[in-house]
Amino acid sequence: MTQTLDLDIRLGGHSPVAGSMMAQRRSTGERATRAAGFLILFLFIGAGVVFIPPHIPWAAVAIVTGVVLAFKQWRSEYRVQQFDGKCPRCGTELPVKSEEGVRFPLKVTCFECHHEPVVTIRD
Repeated sequence: MTQTLDLDIRLGGHSPVAGSMMAQRRSTGERATRAAGFLILFLFIGAGVVFIPPHIPWAAVAIVTGVVLAFKQWRSEYRVQQFDGKCPRCGTELPVKSEEGVRFPLKVTCFECHHEPVVTIRD
């Protein structure tokens, strides 16, 4: 179910800016299933590439990649549909991609002024 979230975008020394985001909250079961799926997939890939010389580095890279992607899936509580928010310092639209998994508080890098405002859900 998609919901609209009211956000506060803060950067030290600047006034907070209001923002909004349409997002789908992901249940614990969905996050766990996706994390387990990535981990199992990359364990199979690691088992398959172990036969390619040099043997151990390929398998290690596949397993570490699986762990990192599984952890990222586990931590992403919301799936972004649309994000509207500007940097408190320079006023540039912040780059949060559609279909990106996020968790609050969220640090977003502004590519215009190179600061990292923090996005939180407004109470």
